[in-house]
Amino acid sequence: ANSAITTANEIKSGGATVYSIGIFAGADATSPGTKPTKNLDQDDKKALPAACNWFMQNLSSNNGVVQNPSYYLSAADAESLKNIF
Repeated sequence: ANSAITTANEIKSGGATVYSIGIFAGADATSPGTKPTKNLDQDDKKALPAACNWFMQNLSSNNGVVQNPSYYLSAADAESLKNIF
């Protein structure tokens, strides 16, 4: 995740806008999420969604700050994903 955020920051510093789309249980573009303090696995039901939202916020041009309109978008199902596009 850190490598992806670093690469996204390099791209953003060149003037590009980066959007991220979360399609996972607990995806929430209105949440800043929580930076993980340890390695997480799929069984960590409470910490994993918060860490994923933190990652998506930091990957996008939101740069870790919830915004409206947002560069991090979330979809709960196929229909909401169609609305994003």
